[in-house]
Amino acid sequence: MDGLRVARGFRKIGAWEVRSPDAGFGGISAMAFDHGLLVMVSDTGSVITVRPQFARRRAKGTIAGIGKACGHDGQKTSRDSESLAIDPESGVRWIGFEGRNVICRIDPARPNDARIVAPPAMRAWPNTGGAEAMTRLCDGQFMAIAERPRGDKRNSPVVIFDRDPTDPAAVARTSLFVPPNGFRPTDIVEMPDGSLAILTRSYQPPFAFDGRLVTIARGALDTRKISGKTVVQFTRPLDENFEALAVTQSNGRAYIWIMSDDNFMPFQRTMLVL
Repeated sequence: MDGLRVARGFRKIGAWEVRSPDAGFGGISAMAFDHGLLVMVSDTGSVITVRPQFARRRAKGTIAGIGKACGHDGQKTSRDSESLAIDPESGVRWIGFEGRNVICRIDPARPNDARIVAPPAMRAWPNTGGAEAMTRLCDGQFMAIAERPRGDKRNSPVVIFDRDPTDPAAVARTSLFVPPNGFRPTDIVEMPDGSLAILTRSYQPPFAFDGRLVTIARGALDTRKISGKTVVQFTRPLDENFEALAVTQSNGRAYIWIMSDDNFMPFQRTMLVL
């Protein structure tokens, strides 16, 4: 497969361009699986759900607004959702919003009963570089990463919550993620073996992108600076704006799903890579 370089121990499966006749499809910022259903959030405040069916090369899905319970007022700064975590047992979702630096908890069974919090540890994050990446760890902890710090510093702030970040009793500790030089984090998942995978992106105006996937040992979370090794690199013709990351497991193998954000631009694509 052209445009994708992988380290030893990883295997390329395929890349697909995803299209929809619905004008609301696109701008994918994060994704996660919920009982086989792929749930995506966009930077226009939409939730897109679909059950992938590769054999048919098409699938039906839904597109809906995240809902006013998360504080939407119709403005871009209010509905710019950038990160997503899902409890695999209950299906409860946590969505991180850029601009406001808040996390909203939604139970699909009670969509109007949302909890929203602006964690003190995230208040200094830049308005356009907030909770870009977030995941729920198997032990119930949450990890959120800012796309970038204020100023020109290289490392991205990390906050690790000991439980649901919207729980008033949640305790947070901070760290720093050291991305590959020139790259910024866009999403994070916990792998079945307990390690972490962080998707990173570089950008050169007007629309030049590069992407790298970095893996990190679980023990690194206890260090002041978290770093890892690059295992996947995107090059032309897959030099897209890759922002969303998810993982599934089948027959003892982990499958990494990566999707790009087309920014609703006609010359960019929504690409799904496995």
